[in-house]
Amino acid sequence: MVIKLNQEKKEFIILIILSSIFALTVQQNYLFQGNHAHLIHSLKNINFIDLNNDWISSITNHVPIFTFFNYIFIKFFSINIIYIIHFLLLIITAISIFYICKKILKNINFSAYCFWFAFFIILFHEKTFFNGVAGQGVLNHVYQPSSFGVLFFLSFALFIHGKYYLSILSLVASVYFHPTYLLHSGFFFIGYILFLISKKETKTFNIIITYLALILPVVFFLFNNFIIFDQTINAQAQKILVENRIPHHANIFSWLSIKDLRPLILISISLYLVKNFKEIFIPLLSVFLLSISLSIIQYIINNYWLALLFPWRSFVFLVPISSLIIISFVKNLDSGRFSKLIFIYPLFIIAVFLNFFIDSKINLNKDNLAFKKNSEIYNYLKSNKNDIKKLLVPLDLPDIRLNTGIPIFVDWKHHAFKNDEIIHWYKRVKLNESFYNSNNDKDMLAILREIKKIDEISHVIFKKSNKTNNFRMCEKFGVFNDYIIYNLKLCKPKL
Repeated sequence: MVIKLNQEKKEFIILIILSSIFALTVQQNYLFQGNHAHLIHSLKNINFIDLNNDWISSITNHVPIFTFFNYIFIKFFSINIIYIIHFLLLIITAISIFYICKKILKNINFSAYCFWFAFFIILFHEKTFFNGVAGQGVLNHVYQPSSFGVLFFLSFALFIHGKYYLSILSLVASVYFHPTYLLHSGFFFIGYILFLISKKETKTFNIIITYLALILPVVFFLFNNFIIFDQTINAQAQKILVENRIPHHANIFSWLSIKDLRPLILISISLYLVKNFKEIFIPLLSVFLLSISLSIIQYIINNYWLALLFPWRSFVFLVPISSLIIISFVKNLDSGRFSKLIFIYPLFIIAVFLNFFIDSKINLNKDNLAFKKNSEIYNYLKSNKNDIKKLLVPLDLPDIRLNTGIPIFVDWKHHAFKNDEIIHWYKRVKLNESFYNSNNDKDMLAILREIKKIDEISHVIFKKSNKTNNFRMCEKFGVFNDYIIYNLKLCKPKL
C-alpha cells in the first residue's frame, strides 16, 4: 500500500533532513570541558565521577531544572545522551527560525529550502550575523544551560502560527533551564501581548494569567536562593563579576564598540522589511526597544545589578532572526534569472561541504585541540586518582576536574552565582594567583598554608613555563610535556 503524504508532512520531513544535515556540520566539544562543568551537579548524584568534595559541587545550584533533566537522561541512558540532546537543540533552532521566516517566503519549493538552509549554515558558522553583542550567543559547540535559549526561537515560531499557549510554555521552559533568561522572556511576552491587544484577541487575559502562573515559580526560586539583603556583600560581588570576571559580557564600557552598529543596522533593516507582518513586527520591535532602552540606561547610570541582568542579551535572539528574515526577502526577489542547478543547489552543497568536511570534521576546534594536547596528563591523573585528594591547578586548566574526577581548589571559568559565594570564589582565585606568581619557596609555602586552611590540597600542578625550579621543596609526582605535578605530602618542611 502506498502512503500519500500531504504537503505539510512532506515539508516537515524535508525540514528534518536539512536541519539534521546542518546539525552534523557542528562539531560538538568533547565531554568534559569548558561550560560542561555545569553538569557537575547532575553527575555527582549518580556516582559517575566522585566530585562531591569539589567546591563547585557544593555551591548553590542556579540551574536545578537543567541538573535534574540531565540527571534523568544520563542515569537511564548514558553520558553520551548529551551529544544527542545537543544535536536535537540544533535541529530545533533551524526548524524554528525557518517557520518564523515561512510567513515571509513565497513560492516555497525544494530550491527555496536549499537556498535558505545554505545561508543558515553559513551564517551560523560565520557567527558575525548569528551571535548577539557582548560576545554572547544562544547555541555553539558546547552543551550548557544557555543552549536552551533555542526554545525562544520555538516560542516565537509557535506564536507567529497562532499556537499561543504552546508558545508561552516554550518561552517559560527556556527560563526554567536557564533563569538568566527571565528578563528576556518578559521582553518577548510584552511583545506578544501588544500584538494580541492590537488584534483584539479574546484569549489575551488568559494568556497573561498563564504566563504569570508559569513564570512565578522561577521568580520565587531566584528570590529564595540568591537574594541577599546585605548591600556590602552585594556591591562587592557585583563588582567582582562586572569588572573582573565577565566584563566582556557585563560591562558595557568594556564590550561596546563601533562594530556593535552592525547588529543595530541589521535588526533595523529586518524590522522595516516585516512592517506589514504584524505578528512578527510588533514582538520583534518590542524586544528591540526594551533591550535598547535598558542598555542605554545601564550605560548612563552604570548600575552593576542592571548590568548582570544583561538587557542586551536579547540580541542573541534578534540577530539570527533578523539575518534570516533578510535572506528570506532576498530569496523572494529571485525572478528565475538564475538556474537552480547552477546557483542554488551548488550553494547548498558548498555550504555543507565547507562546514562539514573542512571547518567541523577534519580540523578540531580549539577546545578539542586543547583537550587532545592535555589528554596525557588527564589519563595519568585519572589512573592515579586514589592517591590524590584535591588538586591546586593553574586557573586556565578547568577541564581537569571533569576529565579526571578529581576535585580542584578553584579555576577561573567556573564561578559561583550567589553573592557571598562569589566573594569566596574570588578569594580562592587571588590565593591561587598569588601562589603561582610567587618567586621563592618561602612565599609559596606561606600561601600554601593559607590555601590548606580552606581546602585539603594534596597535589600541585605547574606549567613548565612557570618558575617550577623555585618549587624544590616537594617531590615530583608526574612529569609531562607541558606540566609537572608535585606531591604536597612529600615536602620539606611539611605543610
